[in-house]
Amino acid sequence: MKAQNAGADVIVAQGSDAGGHGSANCASIVSLVPELVSALPETPIVAAGGIADGRGALAALALGAQAVVIGTRFATATESAMADKAKDLLIHTFDGGISTRR
Repeated sequence: MKAQNAGADVIVAQGSDAGGHGSANCASIVSLVPELVSALPETPIVAAGGIADGRGALAALALGAQAVVIGTRFATATESAMADKAKDLLIHTFDGGISTRR
């Protein structure tokens, strides 16, 4: 694996559920994390994409990830520089990603 050969200390497995980032043709962490854990047993795998609460974090850990990245969820925090209108849109979105387009 290129990242491991380059000396990476950790691999972030960013799945297709990541907040609008990434390729339109990619897999979710449900398949990525176990595959990477099996292929790179000595390298910590961090799951990213679609994790917004403890349930998602627990699921990622159950898949073999050693940690998780939670991104969009923190965009609505008081400390975030995101515009208030954008924060409001995120807070009131509840369709489970049905309207998400890449």
